[in-house]
Amino acid sequence: RITEVLGTMVDDGKLAIDNLRPLANELVDSVIRNPNAFAYLTHMENHHAGLLNYCVRVATWAILMARHLDIKRDALNDLAVAALLCKIGYTTLDPSINEIRGTARREVEAARQQSLHAGLEMLQSGTDFSSRVAKAVAHHLERHDGSGFPQGLKGRDIPFLAQVLGLADHYENITSYDFCDLPLSSADAIRHLNSIRDVLFDRCLIDEFIQAIGLYPTGSLVKLNGERMAMVLSQTPNARLRPVVLVLEGKRSFWPFLGKRIIDLNASEKDRIEASLPALPVESPLREKGWFR
Repeated sequence: RITEVLGTMVDDGKLAIDNLRPLANELVDSVIRNPNAFAYLTHMENHHAGLLNYCVRVATWAILMARHLDIKRDALNDLAVAALLCKIGYTTLDPSINEIRGTARREVEAARQQSLHAGLEMLQSGTDFSSRVAKAVAHHLERHDGSGFPQGLKGRDIPFLAQVLGLADHYENITSYDFCDLPLSSADAIRHLNSIRDVLFDRCLIDEFIQAIGLYPTGSLVKLNGERMAMVLSQTPNARLRPVVLVLEGKRSFWPFLGKRIIDLNASEKDRIEASLPALPVESPLREKGWFR
């Protein structure tokens, strides 16, 4: 069951896309190397499957960043495990708290922050976790300007893997419905990241993250000309603004009869992206059609 979750990268508008399989394999390999990680992920899934799905998506962004930076394999494995377990402390909270979706009240957010300590105790009780995993989890809520949690560390005092994990977590936070009432589209999220350079995160780290994921990351939603909604399937390195997309929906009355359609925008002169779109809400009809989990 865990490998299913890791292998699908599904939730909040993100399909199981073949181009993400190598990332899923990275995650699975990292977990297999660490029996305690597998046990904790099982615990997390039993407690709240949505929480595990969120952490899988955070790990995806973190690994994309790590690959872009050419981080060594052993450090990449530790980063993957840390990302998957960054919210393990949430399993110690009252189940009703983890049922809350969207922007949380201040007291709920405070309880979630404090659960970091309980999560660290769980990780430190295991003998299989490296100190890098524990440090990345411990400090992924720290921020560049010292406004973070739990120690208010600044700049380079924050362990590097914790900075990468923190940025990946922040990006997923603002682009999904898990902890945000109105998630941002990928383009708006990048504008947001640019606005917090050298405030919440180091400007160089943000620049590298944006280069790693692109303006239209794999799995993000876009609006094409002709009022069509599509999902990004893959990016071409030399034409990242014209990715391969899967058309999901159009306003023309005959569209349902055409079914799904894959378009390589770089090879098409008549199709283009007009805007990026936020994640689909849980009640979206497209989910009912089975196109999203």
